[in-house]
Amino acid sequence: TSLRGGFEFSGFGRTRAGGSSIAGSEATAGLLEFGLATLVSARALLDIEIAIGLTRDTPDFRVGMALPIRF
Repeated sequence: TSLRGGFEFSGFGRTRAGGSSIAGSEATAGLLEFGLATLVSARALLDIEIAIGLTRDTPDFRVGMALPIRF
């Protein structure tokens, strides 16, 4: 079993089209991520991730799950 944590940050500047700026096109995205991975069997790993949005431009939360299987 392993635990992980991380921080993801992205910033996007204002988009320009035809020489003029597009209002509301800039964004700042920040996520705080936590994850857990554990062996389910000798051939399978269960990986679960939860992320919490820290800025108004990100979703409030994100949940992900993966089950890689080795053949």
